[in-house]
Amino acid sequence: MNLVKDVSQYLANAALRAPFNRTGFTRRELKGMGLVGQNIFFSRFPEADDTPDSLIVLFEYAGQPVNALDGAYRCLSLQVQVRDTAYESGLQRAQTIDSLLTVVGNTDWGVPPLSINGTRYDRFVALQSPYKLKEDSQRRLYFAQNYRVWARKL
Repeated sequence: MNLVKDVSQYLANAALRAPFNRTGFTRRELKGMGLVGQNIFFSRFPEADDTPDSLIVLFEYAGQPVNALDGAYRCLSLQVQVRDTAYESGLQRAQTIDSLLTVVGNTDWGVPPLSINGTRYDRFVALQSPYKLKEDSQRRLYFAQNYRVWARKL
């Protein structure tokens, strides 16, 4: 189970065919969230000089203890950070990621759990809305959002 690797693959691939958002069933074409290793990264920000200004980085952090009644499930924690040069586009990207994650496993909308790389992700629960985290010395804005993730090995 590699949460950040799995979610980065999901964002790179599933974003292209998402027929929904959190406000309803809008059928809009998304351009995709990017490519892993080019503008989607996990566990750290890239340090290369040719790194794009607009990118996504996923971090896993401390989750909850294993449930003694059902040891198959894990309650993980995920932070998504979006970096961009403009406030509006950075916030929009963070909100799109929120829509893609929080709909996973939503049976009311008919969206099944996400199964990827031998792991089933049942729910991504946002702990807050996307927020501005900081601005760096190059005037790039960072947005963040944290999630609780329920998952189990298949």
